[in-house]
Amino acid sequence: MVALASLWLPILLASVAVFFLSFVLRMVSTHHLSDFDKLPDEEAVRDALRSAGVGEGQYAFPHCGSFADMKSEAFQASWAEGPTGMLYVCPKGPWTMGKSLGQWFVMTLFVSSVVAWIAGLVMAPGAEWKAVAKVTGTIAFMSYGCAEICVPIWKAGSWKVCLKELFDSALYAFAVASVFIYFWPGA
Repeated sequence: MVALASLWLPILLASVAVFFLSFVLRMVSTHHLSDFDKLPDEEAVRDALRSAGVGEGQYAFPHCGSFADMKSEAFQASWAEGPTGMLYVCPKGPWTMGKSLGQWFVMTLFVSSVVAWIAGLVMAPGAEWKAVAKVTGTIAFMSYGCAEICVPIWKAGSWKVCLKELFDSALYAFAVASVFIYFWPGA
């Protein structure tokens, strides 16, 4: 067993590695430029949302507030008529990435901490590098990637985009595993 406190350096460095790798994948490469389609007549849709008073939030349409509503003829007819979907509306005002980047870094710290905690529970100091790679890489991949599979299943997201996200998650897992291999106590 390895104490979590003794893994503070790989936790921090793995988080930084994933943070910068995600920057390269999102801001330098063109890997994710095709993830979203443009709405037909985008300005008309935006005008309609503004005139309807749609503010920041998460919406489903058609909306139902209960299982009984979901079974109603009106809801079923509205669903059949379409379009149906989910809508995420960001806050108004100038768009800055600072808050999101800060939250993303906190998430990478959380994931790296979970990786360290579990790896520390199942491996001893001086564990073979292959074992460190398998355990830390698997946990990191599952942490970054498994939730992405829910998007096409439950939110009508694209399987192609999901596969790109899983590819990214594999790269993050490789980065995390590499850091933990190098800094594993007794290595």
